[in-house]
Amino acid sequence: MLREVKEMLANKELMRPLLEFNILSLVYRWIQPVKGKLGNVTIRRDLLQAVGKMDGEMGISSGDLKKSNLGRLVMGLYNHASETVEMKKIEKKLIDQWTRPIFRKVRLDEERSDSNIPPTL
Repeated sequence: MLREVKEMLANKELMRPLLEFNILSLVYRWIQPVKGKLGNVTIRRDLLQAVGKMDGEMGISSGDLKKSNLGRLVMGLYNHASETVEMKKIEKKLIDQWTRPIFRKVRLDEERSDSNIPPTL
């Protein structure tokens, strides 16, 4: 079943309808800790990676994140004492991806290409 869910989340044509259906709230329920204990790492990893690919114009908006509270959960997982190093990397990447538009952050490589600054060695 996880494979089918990942395939559906990867489908660009279904992205906006799924987000409007509030799929992120369902992802939240699948990956949230139960009684303070983290769930299956495979499910958490695969779902967070799939959600991370839901970007672009029709992708996840700040409104989608607010409505689902998924951003808050990902931050909580990132700070959880029992979280694995691999998962912390995935969560950090999502946090950066989602906060970049809010704080108007630009990745260093994007900034260089926009301003034609030669890369430093």
